[in-house]
Amino acid sequence: MKKSKTKDLIEVLRTVMKAHTKHYQSDFDSDVEILTKAAQEAGRTKPEDRTFLWMARTSGTWCLLEKNVYMKDSRENHTWNFYTTMPKGEILAYRVEVTGMKDDSITGTILELNYQKHSRYIQDVAVPSSQTRYIFENGERIQPNGKNINTLNIPIGDDPVLGELKTFHPVPDDPNRLAELLRKAGNDKNWNRRKDS
Repeated sequence: MKKSKTKDLIEVLRTVMKAHTKHYQSDFDSDVEILTKAAQEAGRTKPEDRTFLWMARTSGTWCLLEKNVYMKDSRENHTWNFYTTMPKGEILAYRVEVTGMKDDSITGTILELNYQKHSRYIQDVAVPSSQTRYIFENGERIQPNGKNINTLNIPIGDDPVLGELKTFHPVPDDPNRLAELLRKAGNDKNWNRRKDS
């Protein structure tokens, strides 16, 4: 599959999942939530906040924010690269760009990836991240990795001053390098086919 626009990303990915994923198909429910939220916020977010790497395994799926996969040692980077020892054909991988919603369907583009080649590429080029951004209901804080404690020396969670922890993301040590990698990601011909070489 070449990069193609689709009027219903969820239906395309669901078809792949139904055909390939034999166990833990319920993982896809989380993927639908992630992609739906990205589509609903499309007018207020940057493309990099709406671009995902999605994989269907024989036992489950993953939908990971692409920019976080490109940051070394992030949760998403470890998850994406974890399956490199799986037998050929076990992983179907795609780059998914969400552009918005039309008639209750999520629109965007899908690019099929050669998972093994793409994972090796990520391992070679991933940008270091030595800090994490914690976003709370009433503000945010950036802290060094491994220092995930709040002002009261309690593991990160809800904060008495900043409120409920909403989400957290790795922070790239070199944001310009990450931006360059993300710009190239959708056009790189080296790993946009599943065929092994």
